[in-house]
Amino acid sequence: MTAAAPAIGVQSTFFHFLINELSPRPGRFAFALRVAFLTVLTVVIAEIFRIPEVAYSAYIVFFVSKDEAKPTILIAILSLAATTLAIFTALGVYTFSAGEPGLRIPLMSLITLAGMFVSRISSLGLVGFAIGFLTSIFLTLIDVIPGVAPLPSGEILTQSVLWFWLVVSLPVALVVGCNSLLAHLASPGAQKHAEEKSPLLMPDAFTNPEYVRYALKATLAILIAYITYNLLDWPDIRTCMITCFFVSLGSYGETTHKMTLRMTGAIIGGGFGLATVIILMPYMTDIGHLCLVIGIGAFLAAWVAASSEWLSYAGLQMAMAFFVSTLVGFGPTIEISQARDRVVGILLGNMIVFVIFSFVWPVNVMVQARKSLVSALTSLGAYVSGATNELAGFNTYLMQARRYVAFDPFEPIKHSSVPSVDLATVDAVENLGDIELIDKLPTSYRQPFGAWLKQAAEHLDHGAVLEEFPKVPVRAGVFGEMGARAEQLQKIIRTMDIQHET
Repeated sequence: MTAAAPAIGVQSTFFHFLINELSPRPGRFAFALRVAFLTVLTVVIAEIFRIPEVAYSAYIVFFVSKDEAKPTILIAILSLAATTLAIFTALGVYTFSAGEPGLRIPLMSLITLAGMFVSRISSLGLVGFAIGFLTSIFLTLIDVIPGVAPLPSGEILTQSVLWFWLVVSLPVALVVGCNSLLAHLASPGAQKHAEEKSPLLMPDAFTNPEYVRYALKATLAILIAYITYNLLDWPDIRTCMITCFFVSLGSYGETTHKMTLRMTGAIIGGGFGLATVIILMPYMTDIGHLCLVIGIGAFLAAWVAASSEWLSYAGLQMAMAFFVSTLVGFGPTIEISQARDRVVGILLGNMIVFVIFSFVWPVNVMVQARKSLVSALTSLGAYVSGATNELAGFNTYLMQARRYVAFDPFEPIKHSSVPSVDLATVDAVENLGDIELIDKLPTSYRQPFGAWLKQAAEHLDHGAVLEEFPKVPVRAGVFGEMGARAEQLQKIIRTMDIQHET
């Protein structure tokens, strides 16, 4: 959905930043128009057939839509598969825990924890996230559906859970159909990608404690939101729990950055939604009027969502807040309280996530950037020395390092004990990963060079003394080129450490 993220700090003013982010680019208008059309079509079908939770069906169009057709189709299909698995999981849990909150809530927590953990360690993390999210939402329906005697009716509960399959499958089917048609009409070369395939699991999936900590923090935020709206007996702000799923982040810098986007998007989208309910809804008499308003709101939100990583999430939050404000029940609504409560829930969820991720195991971006570069150099060293035939995760680690470096300006608290990593360091590591050049090196050079790379990784990780490294051989041909690149990285690291000491 997003364009390539520009280097932060390029824009001299916030105004120039917005102009750059929101300016037209090839494919942007078509993307926003397609998302708006599919959103309106989803709303029309849901309203006609009285499918519940229309707002969430409309938001799912945004959630699964990407700039290009094939990635969108894949994400949509995976989302539908995850929804089906989540429904069976929730119904299975309900069979022995419907009347036992003391059993149901711990099971919900475990499922959420597993889903958030998988979302961080796997290239199929979307499936794990969706299963954890949807199962947890299904397991909370028992708190809000109509009751019969002391407990909700099992039939009503089952029907409510099964309805959600349609809530998800309707927008997914429309998105898949539309993008399949676009892929068929596109030229044969239009959808080709030269991207490297990501590994199914991160190489450090079960050794890096950050993944488990992230899952624990996200689960804690979700449980706090769930307990809060139940203790307040305010079910209409249950969007706080849903928000916690979608806005849980990693590093401190990411939290600060996206907190700003979330709050801004929620306020703008919620403000437009409330204004629509107060000013326009009393004059809306049929579904055509509603579709016009929804189409305009969806188009504007999709236009913002098509920005780079630095702004796109504000568009998603605008869409969510706008839809939950205006799509309450069926047809136009003049009920302000539900729209207000849902926006309050979104803002509350944002605050809970911000507090948890800022103060419970806060993740410093410079620490994470260095760890990513250490992992990249370790992976590269193993490949160069012949310990492995695959360069597992090298590009993934480099991409992570670039993201962490870019988020450093958003760190409200700097850790002086951590030497700063900049883009020049990441570029120097990337230059060493030239596979074509490496494969031309004979074993006699690859063994010592692989050992040097491992020592470079140890230096970044533990602060070893670079002078103890074996000298990088600089010779003619490929030897000279690779040696020069290694010396460039060595020079950058020395300069970085000297600047940190001073």
